[in-house]
Amino acid sequence: MSTHETPDLTMDTAFDEFVAAVEQEVRSVGDDEQAVTSAIAGHLQTWLERGVVIPEPLRAPHDDHYVMYPLHVAEDGSFS
Repeated sequence: MSTHETPDLTMDTAFDEFVAAVEQEVRSVGDDEQAVTSAIAGHLQTWLERGVVIPEPLRAPHDDHYVMYPLHVAEDGSFS
Protein backbone atom coordinates (compact mmCIF):
# COMPACT_ATOMS: atom_id res chain seq x y z
CA MET A 1 0.00 0.00 0.00
CA SER A 2 1.44 3.39 -0.91
CA THR A 3 1.53 6.19 1.64
CA HIS A 4 -1.27 7.93 -0.28
CA GLU A 5 -3.79 5.09 -0.10
CA THR A 6 -6.23 5.08 2.80
CA PRO A 7 -6.89 1.70 4.39
CA ASP A 8 -10.56 0.75 4.39
CA LEU A 9 -11.99 0.74 7.91
CA THR A 10 -15.57 0.22 6.71
CA MET A 11 -15.46 -3.50 7.44
CA ASP A 12 -14.69 -2.84 11.12
CA THR A 13 -17.88 -3.12 13.21
CA ALA A 14 -16.33 -1.25 16.14
CA PHE A 15 -15.36 1.59 13.81
CA ASP A 16 -18.86 1.68 12.32
CA GLU A 17 -20.33 1.93 15.83
CA PHE A 18 -17.89 4.73 16.69
CA VAL A 19 -18.83 6.68 13.54
CA ALA A 20 -22.54 6.25 14.31
CA ALA A 21 -21.99 7.54 17.86
CA VAL A 22 -20.06 10.55 16.57
CA GLU A 23 -22.81 11.29 14.02
CA GLN A 24 -25.38 11.26 16.82
CA GLU A 25 -23.29 13.56 19.02
CA VAL A 26 -22.70 16.02 16.16
CA ARG A 27 -26.46 16.14 15.49
CA SER A 28 -27.23 16.54 19.20
CA VAL A 29 -24.55 19.02 20.20
CA GLY A 30 -24.35 21.16 17.08
CA ASP A 31 -21.35 23.00 15.73
CA ASP A 32 -19.65 23.94 19.02
CA GLU A 33 -16.30 22.22 18.43
CA GLN A 34 -15.35 22.06 22.11
CA ALA A 35 -18.72 20.61 23.09
CA VAL A 36 -18.57 18.02 20.29
CA THR A 37 -15.02 17.05 21.28
CA SER A 38 -16.11 16.58 24.89
CA ALA A 39 -19.18 14.62 23.82
CA ILE A 40 -17.26 12.15 21.67
CA ALA A 41 -14.29 11.63 24.02
CA GLY A 42 -15.95 8.69 25.78
CA HIS A 43 -16.92 7.09 22.48
CA LEU A 44 -13.31 7.35 21.28
CA GLN A 45 -12.02 5.82 24.50
CA THR A 46 -14.50 2.94 24.20
CA TRP A 47 -13.51 2.33 20.57
CA LEU A 48 -9.80 2.29 21.40
CA GLU A 49 -10.33 0.04 24.43
CA ARG A 50 -11.91 -2.54 22.12
CA GLY A 51 -8.41 -3.14 20.80
CA VAL A 52 -8.67 -1.26 17.54
CA VAL A 53 -5.44 -0.82 15.67
CA ILE A 54 -5.28 2.25 13.46
CA PRO A 55 -3.42 1.14 10.31
CA GLU A 56 0.18 2.35 10.09
CA PRO A 57 -0.39 4.39 6.91
CA LEU A 58 -2.89 6.48 8.91
CA ARG A 59 -0.30 7.15 11.63
CA ALA A 60 2.80 7.71 9.51
CA PRO A 61 4.56 11.06 9.85
CA HIS A 62 5.79 12.98 6.85
CA ASP A 63 9.43 14.07 6.82
CA ASP A 64 8.76 17.60 5.56
CA HIS A 65 5.38 18.76 6.85
CA TYR A 66 2.40 18.17 9.08
CA VAL A 67 -0.04 15.56 7.83
CA MET A 68 -3.52 14.54 8.89
CA TYR A 69 -5.16 11.30 7.80
CA PRO A 70 -8.92 11.42 8.40
CA LEU A 71 -10.35 8.07 9.44
CA HIS A 72 -13.81 9.09 8.22
CA VAL A 73 -15.38 12.06 6.47
CA ALA A 74 -19.15 12.40 6.86
CA GLU A 75 -20.99 12.50 3.54
CA ASP A 76 -22.59 15.81 4.49
CA GLY A 77 -19.24 17.26 5.61
CA SER A 78 -20.45 17.73 9.19
CA PHE A 79 -17.36 16.10 10.66
CA SER A 80 -14.18 14.28 9.83
